[in-house]
Amino acid sequence: FKFLGDEQPILSDRNGGLSGYAFPRRIRLDRSAAKPFPELQPVVKSSKSERIVFPIDKIYPRSIASSCSPRILVFPEYRQRGKMRVFRLKSTTALSYLLQDDYFVWYRDKPFSRISRQHLALFERLLHETEAFGLQYSAGDILKIPALFRRLLRG
Repeated sequence: FKFLGDEQPILSDRNGGLSGYAFPRRIRLDRSAAKPFPELQPVVKSSKSERIVFPIDKIYPRSIASSCSPRILVFPEYRQRGKMRVFRLKSTTALSYLLQDDYFVWYRDKPFSRISRQHLALFERLLHETEAFGLQYSAGDILKIPALFRRLLRG
């Protein structure tokens, strides 16, 4: 997988296709989340902080993508305990997640009503063209997630 970004992706409808864009930032992980990855140990050892921060392409060269065509939406939820659980989300539930917090942004130089319709139309198309899933996981599940994503992408 290539890393696109983890916060505030930009969704665009260009040339008849949906595209996601992001501004990749440095990865921020708790030490405990980095433990299962041997390739991260030099970064862990070089930091005294409980939270390590590093550019992903320092560890995995050529791992950053500038855009993607969304195929699935996954809304992760970390839990202290319990087995990893993935479940299909209704489009209304996925929409409620998309409208939370930072995901729903509008610009001051245009009327709110116009931008709101544009955002909602993009979200509607995104939800129509993708499948949405909830993912509950704990620290012991982190290495299972890539295989799960592969399975979800295959349908």
